[in-house]
Amino acid sequence: MFVLSFMECDNSVQFMISDDAGRFVCNYVYHQSPRFSEQKGNKSLFVHVPLFSRIDEETQMRLAASLLEAIASAC
Repeated sequence: MFVLSFMECDNSVQFMISDDAGRFVCNYVYHQSPRFSEQKGNKSLFVHVPLFSRIDEETQMRLAASLLEAIASAC
């Protein structure tokens, strides 16, 4: 939740927690990553990003950098 609250400081895009990863590959990765990471003693985070037609590439890259900073500061 700390990371989500950190990301909400950016008002240009709405963030939300969801348990719907979509279909096919995303759904598989979403459900398998926690299991796999727990077996290795790690944690996982699944981030489902929209198409560039919904949020442009520059904005998504900026948000990805902010997300990584939030994760690093939470560790």
